[in-house]
Amino acid sequence: MNQLAKYTIVALVAVAALAAVNGYMLSIQSGTTVEASPLVRDVTAPQGKPFVQGRAPESTPDFRIISIGEHDGQLLLEVEHFRPDGSFWFFENYLWQGREGLKEPKVVNSSGGLYLDDMALAPYTLDGRGERQFYLPDERQWLRTGLPHLDQASILSVIVQTHEQRTVSGWNRGQSRLVEPAIPHVASDQAGVGVLVSRLRNLAGRGFVGGAGRSASDWVGDLPPVSRGLGRLEHGTVSTFFPDTTSGNTTVDGYLRLVINNESWANKQANTGNDAQFSTPTNIVMINGGSASGWQEVSRVHMGFDTSGLGSGATISSATLSFVSTGEVDDFSQAVVLVTSSPATDNILVTGDYLKTNYGGTELAPKIEIGAGITSDSATFNDMTMNAAGRAVINTTGITNLGVMTDGDLDNVEPSFQADPARSRVQLASADEVLAGDKRPKLVVNHETIPATITGTIGDNATEQEVRDGGGTFIVTVAGDTLVEGQAFTDAQQDIIDGLDSAQSEATGWNAEVRDNLLPGSVTRTSSESYTVTMPTTGTEIDGFAINFDEEIAVTIPSSVLVTATEDITGNTTASIFAADESIALTGSVLDTLRPSEIVAGGQVVVVTLAGTTWVASGATFNTQRQAILNGMTADQDGANGWNVRRADFAVSDVVRTSDDVVTVTFSASAAYAIVETETITATVPAAALRFSQS
Repeated sequence: MNQLAKYTIVALVAVAALAAVNGYMLSIQSGTTVEASPLVRDVTAPQGKPFVQGRAPESTPDFRIISIGEHDGQLLLEVEHFRPDGSFWFFENYLWQGREGLKEPKVVNSSGGLYLDDMALAPYTLDGRGERQFYLPDERQWLRTGLPHLDQASILSVIVQTHEQRTVSGWNRGQSRLVEPAIPHVASDQAGVGVLVSRLRNLAGRGFVGGAGRSASDWVGDLPPVSRGLGRLEHGTVSTFFPDTTSGNTTVDGYLRLVINNESWANKQANTGNDAQFSTPTNIVMINGGSASGWQEVSRVHMGFDTSGLGSGATISSATLSFVSTGEVDDFSQAVVLVTSSPATDNILVTGDYLKTNYGGTELAPKIEIGAGITSDSATFNDMTMNAAGRAVINTTGITNLGVMTDGDLDNVEPSFQADPARSRVQLASADEVLAGDKRPKLVVNHETIPATITGTIGDNATEQEVRDGGGTFIVTVAGDTLVEGQAFTDAQQDIIDGLDSAQSEATGWNAEVRDNLLPGSVTRTSSESYTVTMPTTGTEIDGFAINFDEEIAVTIPSSVLVTATEDITGNTTASIFAADESIALTGSVLDTLRPSEIVAGGQVVVVTLAGTTWVASGATFNTQRQAILNGMTADQDGANGWNVRRADFAVSDVVRTSDDVVTVTFSASAAYAIVETETITATVPAAALRFSQS
């Protein structure tokens, strides 16, 4: 808003009232394999020398594990994938959190009983279905196997899964060896990663062929030298996450249920639960008919994953939730659906977490029909490939909580009643499963972080006036990819502009007055890795930009401008625009002690300096405002020959625009000026004289 500046002619004394008028950095560390412990070192494949395990040779391998090592508390496998003809296809890095080295399965006997750490069988109670619920007596612990859940087959299955996905996805990442950025991790990752490297180090140097059920067997033959790739800097990873076992860790999995016989469907939908189960070998999704009428039980599964290691700059290409089923029945023609879950606490479940309001209403993946779609052999993983809504809920800096329920439960569609034992039920192996091999639920996330730096006179942060001044620049430089060129870049210019987005929504803010008024020609490709967006220097395209609060501009790099990326790069590039009030300051001889005779003589000067805005363009545009500038200088008295009357003696030529933010007024002589009492002159700059003003 305009500020008022005053000066006083004290028969004539002048007094002036002077109105008061986080850069972006992204640090990426090159991924390196390092010692996991003094006795555990990286293992790298000897080029051209395969691991042979005495099986019939295949025509070509599907992939080879180049090296195994540790990176920021993560188990890191570098893998080279091959085309069917045996030629190089792509590189991929695979990560597992080091804490998986500390997670060991419970010891179970042949009848499914669990052992305590004193070798006694654990006690149990029978639930409403007659199934055993084992529990820990005071001061006892579960007997564990001494080996991690995570095993060779589990590792290889993720690599085979990615190999299969790439045949249909169209991704072209990984034409160079991939580099990992710094990864957030916890103490348990550092404590457990050495165990994993030691246990799995024999995988390095071996070629494999994928088989049924995402199994992998050794390939026999001479492996070619590791490809040199394109030699560019690329970032990309497949990260695999598991829920924690028991409560009190970072995450938890389990199931919540409401068990009251012959209760209405409405109550099952609206009420809180009465049982919360975790640390059990299986989790249960179920609708169970009552003994006579109504419903006996509805149960919902919760799975929590610590996905904070993805980092704030991660772009997710795909995500798949996979689970093993140990049994299913489907009397009510139901499907299982994947949704969000919001427990009161991330690492423990309570009965209140059953409430329907704790689950999202959007399906995050295609549903799976229980009767026709789920394999329940205690070995095969059932995949729920997450859609765009599912990928969007993955918390790259925290916990991702997911829920599984029946579609009738989600949609609040009551099935046609059948009495107990009629039910639709799926038993999911849990994070504490006791099956052969690693059958825990897992979330496999294919992601990449393409670091970018934002510089330029606006990219390094700016005031709103610096934006309005025109000529300011955003300079975006990407690493790990290159920019398209020619017509492809021209076609992407509008996408680049659309990617300059403010989270604020002021009516005259960035989105409405700057982004939406920029023309494609404001974007130029300055190199194979950088482009520049320049604010217009002529015209009035962005003159209306005005903000009352600072704006944070998120810079999205559209996939259409990148050679290899398949999705937009978001979340790791921002610039700040700072709000500022407009004000004026007065200097010059009129601020000295003046007498009426000095106004009569003329030649007195006032210099009007703007802050937070500028004068309109010089020439005709400014000239039409000169009289208004003079008229804005008014006295608080109305003498017969005082300032307000004799102001007509001043010529418009007295007003000179000396720069974008300075006007100098040299007053002409006013022979008839005379006052009998002190006048105070207030200077108000008219909005029309300013290139921008809120008032």
